[in-house]
Amino acid sequence: MLSYSLGVVVSGERRHTGDPQRIADGDKDVQAILRSRLQQAYAGGFGLLRRIPNTTAWRTLGHLQSLSAADRLAAFDTCAEIATENIEFALELGTPTAAATGSATAKSPRAVLFDEVFSVQDWSAFPDRFMRQFNLDAAGLARMVEPSRVESILACPPSVVAKAGAIRKTLHGYLKTHHQAEFQNRGGGVWACIGRVADKPFALSLDYGGRGSGFSYGVQFPRHAEIDYQGNALTLESCYGFPSGRWDFPLADELPRLCETLTQVISELQAIHDAILEADRTSSP
Repeated sequence: MLSYSLGVVVSGERRHTGDPQRIADGDKDVQAILRSRLQQAYAGGFGLLRRIPNTTAWRTLGHLQSLSAADRLAAFDTCAEIATENIEFALELGTPTAAATGSATAKSPRAVLFDEVFSVQDWSAFPDRFMRQFNLDAAGLARMVEPSRVESILACPPSVVAKAGAIRKTLHGYLKTHHQAEFQNRGGGVWACIGRVADKPFALSLDYGGRGSGFSYGVQFPRHAEIDYQGNALTLESCYGFPSGRWDFPLADELPRLCETLTQVISELQAIHDAILEADRTSSP
């Protein structure tokens, strides 16, 4: 029986106790679920991830697009393995480090993926409005993206990144109105939120602090109604095994869309959470 759910550790349980084979089987179950979700997202063109204003996610999508079919399938396996670790443990922040065991030069799958994503600047998955901010002419843009995109990029209005205060006011108002959200200021630009989506409870952390633009987020769900939120908040990006990153390109004139996107992200995380719990129930002795 799995001893964790999405971002939540049940009080009194420990992930690495009990039969090692059952633990390994549980990991495989979760990994299969996450790989399936990743493949479904890819088949659908990663529509939701493309709406998330996260330049790290866009870079990762560009990397996946650049791979051959065989290499992409292998990358999905790696991402699913990383995503399983993200659910089991806290998200790793910053640049991943080399593996602690084995060869001194060996790197974990997480570190290898990070290096591959950031070793080459691929602009193919970056939206037109992001590319417009470079203020390049047609020839300059054609050196960065497919020539077929140049006209639409040049036709985009100027991109103005929203300030933290405007993001906070819009997001909080939307969540209060549509999801019965209650907020608590934790200080340092961090806000905690409890709300409901599709009549199911969630806990949301929003961090507007730091030097970068935008914000970071994390979502938790209770495994049982009577248990408080515990454990590590996760993101949709981390559930796909992608390198972490802030939502660092929220545009001032697209904040209503940002609210809808965040709600869709919470719903998708809830669906992953439910799939994991269903696997838990069906695999329990």
